[in-house]
Amino acid sequence: MMPTWFKESLSQKPTSHFVTARDAIIHYLSWSNPEKPGLMFVHGHAAHAHWWDFIAPGLAHDYNIVALDLSGSGDSEHRPVYSAEVFAEEIATVIASAELSEVTLVAHSFGGAMARSTCYLKPGLVKNLILVDSVVRRSNQNGAAPKRTIRSPLRPTTPRNRYYQTIEEGQRRFRLKPPQPCKNAYIIEHISRHSLKKTEMGFAFKLDRKLFPKLQESPNLPDGYNMIKAFSGSRAFIIGEDSHFFTGVNSSNITTLQSLCQNSHLMVIPGARHHVFLDKPQLFINSLKVLLHRFG
Repeated sequence: MMPTWFKESLSQKPTSHFVTARDAIIHYLSWSNPEKPGLMFVHGHAAHAHWWDFIAPGLAHDYNIVALDLSGSGDSEHRPVYSAEVFAEEIATVIASAELSEVTLVAHSFGGAMARSTCYLKPGLVKNLILVDSVVRRSNQNGAAPKRTIRSPLRPTTPRNRYYQTIEEGQRRFRLKPPQPCKNAYIIEHISRHSLKKTEMGFAFKLDRKLFPKLQESPNLPDGYNMIKAFSGSRAFIIGEDSHFFTGVNSSNITTLQSLCQNSHLMVIPGARHHVFLDKPQLFINSLKVLLHRFG
C-alpha cells in the first residue's frame, strides 16, 4: 500500500524542461524555489530523473531543486558516443538553464562518477558534493588505474524482448541490478512506469541499451579519488549498510571514502542496500538534511 507521505510527495509535481547540451536535447525536472540555494539530483546508470520524485519534495522548502535525465536515459536524447566530459557538460548546462546558485550535487552510483567529473572539469561551478553509494577508485601504486567494472542497476530481464503490448507487461520486466529485494513495491511501480515509453511497436524501455558500449574512456582525467581530492568544496558520502559495494571483500571502499571526508560527512543508512533511497527513502531524506545543515 502506498503510504501517505509518498502520496503527498508525488502530489508536489515538478515542471518539465528541455535544454540543448552538446547537440542533444536534455530533459530535467524542476521543483522551483528561486530564492533558495540550488540542489541537483543526478541518477545512476539506467535510471532517470523520476527516481527522485519522492525525495525532492522533502527538501523543496529550503532548496531550488532540479533532477536531470542524462543523455541516453529518461526523456533525454540518445547519443552516438558518450563520455564523462559530455555528461559534465550536460550537468553544467542544466545548472545554467535552471539558474541554480550555490549548487549542491547529490549523485547516485554511476551518476556519482559523472558528478565528480563535473566538479573537476568545471571548477567553481559546484559548492557541495554528496555521493550516494558511489564507489571511488584509486590508482594502483604503479600509477595504473584499476580495471573498472560498471554494473547496470536496471534493465529488462530479457534483452531480446524490446517491445511490450502494455506498460504493465513492460513493468514486469523491470529489475534492479545488482539484484536486491526492495520491500517498497509502490516505489518500484512508480519508477518502472516512468522507465517506459509508448512507440509504434509497443512499449519500450527509454534507456539507450548501448550506452556502455558507446561510453568512451577519458584518459586525461585523473582517477575518482584525485578528482574528489582536487574539489575545493565540501563533500560527503551516503552508503547503504548492506551495499554490496561497501561490505565483505569490498569493505576497503569505505576506507577510501573515510580518507576523503570528515567522519561526520560519511553516513551509513541502516538496512539499505545499493539503491539506498529506494530501500529507506525517509531515512535518506533525513540524512541529506543533516549533511546539508553540516555544510552550512
